[in-house]
Amino acid sequence: MAQSLMKAGLQALEGAIVALSLAATGAQAHHTMGEAFAHQHNDQKRVITGERYTPTIWVDPDGCEHWVMDDGWEGFMSLKVDRNGLPTCRKSSICATIPGRAFEPHGVWMSHKAKQQVMDFFAGDESAAYKVIGHTDISGNDRNNVRLSKGRANMVATLGQKSGARIVGVDGHGGRHPKVNGHSHENSRIEVYCLR
Repeated sequence: MAQSLMKAGLQALEGAIVALSLAATGAQAHHTMGEAFAHQHNDQKRVITGERYTPTIWVDPDGCEHWVMDDGWEGFMSLKVDRNGLPTCRKSSICATIPGRAFEPHGVWMSHKAKQQVMDFFAGDESAAYKVIGHTDISGNDRNNVRLSKGRANMVATLGQKSGARIVGVDGHGGRHPKVNGHSHENSRIEVYCLR
């Protein structure tokens, strides 16, 4: 008898779960389509209009594409890797280098002319997406250099976005990856990687 009661209880629970999932699926379908549907709760009727979601595609800093629908409920990612397992979804190469002298000394602001040159580059280039990486020389302390290089990279990324470019990554490495040895000003730069 106890087993039959337990079995009946489990069947009732399964039925409730199925009913809830069907209700949620129906509500989600309406919610996704942006259509109005009637809803009744405690004898109160109201009309709920869901939001309309559209597919979103973006490219991550590794150059891999992601597709998302239903506000993140479903989606997929295209991923290609090399022999070492590193993502190689799109070809990435440095397509522009902005020298540190384009910025105010020890700051992130650029002259109007330098800003316009950066915006012209982004507007004229036809890459799918961009990563912006900032570098400084090795003078000063590491934490300040990283902060300065990231601030400058953010400035360039903002100009790129204003030009309609898709920026998928922004970072600052300070003086950790010098272009040449020593205290050379050549090491202070912003590198723009184009993902094609």
